[in-house]
Amino acid sequence: MASIVYTTYSKRFSVAWMNYFKASVACLGFLGIALYTRQFQIPSIYSLVVLGASGVIGLCIGDMLLLKSYTTLGPGRTLIVFSFHPIFTGLGSYFLFGQGLLISQAIAIFFMLICLFLLGSENIDENKKWQFGPLLIAIGAISLDALGVLLTRMAFEHDPEMDSSMANLIRSFFCVIAFSIWTAKSKIGLIGHFRKLRLSTRLFIFVASLFGTCVSLFVYLKALKIGHLATISAIVATGPLWAAIFEFIFFGERPTKKLYYTFISFACGMYFLNAGF
Repeated sequence: MASIVYTTYSKRFSVAWMNYFKASVACLGFLGIALYTRQFQIPSIYSLVVLGASGVIGLCIGDMLLLKSYTTLGPGRTLIVFSFHPIFTGLGSYFLFGQGLLISQAIAIFFMLICLFLLGSENIDENKKWQFGPLLIAIGAISLDALGVLLTRMAFEHDPEMDSSMANLIRSFFCVIAFSIWTAKSKIGLIGHFRKLRLSTRLFIFVASLFGTCVSLFVYLKALKIGHLATISAIVATGPLWAAIFEFIFFGERPTKKLYYTFISFACGMYFLNAGF
């Protein structure tokens, strides 16, 4: 649901502003959670550096590419490309944490490649060209987000007692710092754009940022701390189905014939990803 809001206001203002705003809201939310749960312990220097890098790479740069892909491909199609996320995290967890890779995951990769082919050729009949540019942006977002996830897991492996709310606070804080430095000399006004909105719209975008970034990351890292990385990512990959539904409701964008085929391939990929053989 939040992806629809992010897409709308990324187009209205800018991708950078939307990311900056939602990261700032998330940082305040995680600070409140950490204080409320009294989990405000400072981790080791190693974990602090790793989580800081995770925030800059995954939440700042990765989400910039993600929202850029939202505005070009649309949330539904972008999140279908994100079905590659379990592949990236699965490979990373194999080399870093010794979590095994299965034959069924190789079959899943095949169906994910079909997804990319169908998405790339979706508008070839209408525009006579492939749309691989936006797909490359989405793939870049996936790879950086997966790297951020792996770095976060490394911090949890080093400090197993660290609470996920504290890890999220550190990641989002470094993300906000990175945006603050990047936008210091630009015309991106975090508060200025926000003041241009009506009161009801301000509340709507604030709630979307709070739940879509803060709450979702909080429960995601809770699972990430104890779960199997590829399996967790596979559960998250159900997002395209929801995004496509909300795209139709809010934007009236009916799925094309190739997009239906893409969903079928996507479903097959998700099945084999979790088949376990």
